[in-house]
Amino acid sequence: MIQKYRGREKSKLRRMGNPRGSAFLTAMIFLVILLGFGASFVEMSIQEVSRASRIRKETRALSLAEAGLDYAAWRIYNESPASYPVPYSRTNLPEGSFSAEVDVYEDADGNPVPNSLQVVSTGVSQGWTAQVKAVGQYLISPGDNNGIFDNALFSDSDMTVQGNANITGTVHSNGNLTVKGSSTIAGDASSSGWLSESGTHITGSKTQYTAKKSMPTVDIQYYRSQATTSYTSSQTFTGTTLDGIVFVDGDVTISGQVDGKGVIVATGTIHVNGNTYLADADAEFALVTTGSVRVNGGARIEGGIYAHNVDVPAEVLGLGTADILGFVVADVITSTGNLKVTYNPPTIELPGSSDAPVQLDVISWRRVR
Repeated sequence: MIQKYRGREKSKLRRMGNPRGSAFLTAMIFLVILLGFGASFVEMSIQEVSRASRIRKETRALSLAEAGLDYAAWRIYNESPASYPVPYSRTNLPEGSFSAEVDVYEDADGNPVPNSLQVVSTGVSQGWTAQVKAVGQYLISPGDNNGIFDNALFSDSDMTVQGNANITGTVHSNGNLTVKGSSTIAGDASSSGWLSESGTHITGSKTQYTAKKSMPTVDIQYYRSQATTSYTSSQTFTGTTLDGIVFVDGDVTISGQVDGKGVIVATGTIHVNGNTYLADADAEFALVTTGSVRVNGGARIEGGIYAHNVDVPAEVLGLGTADILGFVVADVITSTGNLKVTYNPPTIELPGSSDAPVQLDVISWRRVR
């Protein structure tokens, strides 16, 4: 009986198989799968590292190509080549090199486009190459002062003339123009947006939805290099004599008498305190800044004001009563008191005039490769 029972058990084990062998086989299968996943992850990691390195080199090459555009524009600005094409290059850069060629831009029929240049710049970094192409426009023969200085008030944004403002001369806003309160404009008024007048305030013509007028760039480096007198920190003038360009790298505070003829250029805020007037009829000055202008108290200004910044809007802020014989041109004009402006055309040269260097304004840009 015992032998017969053991024979049945062995037969049963043979039918069921060996449990230890099955476990080993299962473990081996899982191990192979895990090794496969591990190998895939390692391969993906290697590919990501390679991709990141490639993107970094490609980005450097593109940055160098764009630097070539800026460098070419700078060389044109400072050298004004007499003929084209003109090649420029830099090979001593730590990240690589670039080369740029400037040529006259031609239309689809091969005809030169007036006042237009084409710049093709190539950047190379660690074996990677990127190329960009830009088209820019410039003035071959710059004229007199920009037409925006023909206005008593000119704003590059919405303008509201309110309170007891008294404006003699033309007014233009590159945005919407609102005239209300007891304000008067003895001249024409125009806007690139809508024009709203509550009552009868404008004696001249009223035109809305006109084309925007561009404001010339305040070229700080140009004024710094051309300055008759230059300061590297903020200055206070209780009375000053102008003879050409006074450049201040900082804020300016002005009060009292201004003699002579010229321009005060500041990189910061210009404060006009009290009365600022001219000593004689032959004197003329202008305040130019990339910051803002604050007219405080009962100030009388015989001169022009220009505040413009391409990055952060520059503001002319009138606090109290301001009486200006000249013009106000700014990105933003705000008057919280009584503003009186009587237009007087400038005879000194302002940004964008004939003495300013030719600037290449890029109007289109694309990556070639």
